[in-house]
Amino acid sequence: MRSARALAVGAGCVLPVLALAAAGCGGEPATPAPQSTRPDSVSVTPGPDGVQAVEIDADDANRFHPSLVEARPGPVRLTLRHVGRGAPHNWTVRDIPGARVPLTRAGEVRTARFTVGRPGDYRFVCTIHEAQGSVGRLVLKAAP
Repeated sequence: MRSARALAVGAGCVLPVLALAAAGCGGEPATPAPQSTRPDSVSVTPGPDGVQAVEIDADDANRFHPSLVEARPGPVRLTLRHVGRGAPHNWTVRDIPGARVPLTRAGEVRTARFTVGRPGDYRFVCTIHEAQGSVGRLVLKAAP
C-alpha cells in the first residue's frame, strides 16, 4: 500500500511540472523587447555643412528606431547602429541610388552618404528581416 501511495504522491508532483514544461513548448517564440531608446519618428534638418544627419538603431526585435524619418531633398548622412546581440542588419531604400548601409553586426556602427533629388515617400528595409517587420519610411518633403 505504501508503494501505491508513494507512486500517487510522486505522480502528483511530477505531472504539474511536465504540464508546465509542455505549455512552454510549441508556442510562438517571444519577440525580444526593443533595445533602443530612440523615438519612433524624427524630423531632420540640414546642419551647418548642409547635410541632414540621422541615426537609426536596428535591434533583435527586427525593428528600426526611428522607423519614420522626415527630411528634405538634398544630402543625407545616415548612421546605422546595431544595438542588439543577434543576427546582422542592413538598411536600404531600393528607389534611391546609394541609399544603402551594408551588413552591420551586433555592436557595429556603419554610415552611408547619399543625395535625394525629389520629394516622396520611400520605404526602407533590412533586406534580411523585411518579412519580420524590419521596415520604415523616409518621407522627403519639398523645401519651404
